[in-house]
Amino acid sequence: MTDFDIIERIQSLVGGKVWESNYPSKFERCPNAKPSWRWAVSSHEEIRSLISAVYKHLGVRRREKCDAILNYIERKRIAQKP
Repeated sequence: MTDFDIIERIQSLVGGKVWESNYPSKFERCPNAKPSWRWAVSSHEEIRSLISAVYKHLGVRRREKCDAILNYIERKRIAQKP
């Protein structure tokens, strides 16, 4: 994505990490290219927050995937308890 303000807003709502994703080869091929940005979440808390934010907008199949992810996170949390 080339709109940093949008990426920054998502990060402020959900967390995660933002970084510039331009590679030197991109600018060699297209010197007028706009900077582009990437965003990712990795902690269980950030993943839960993201799923909570988008869940109601998803179709059945994607909701099932999110449910599976949340179940996996919960099983992992329980397994890590001392």
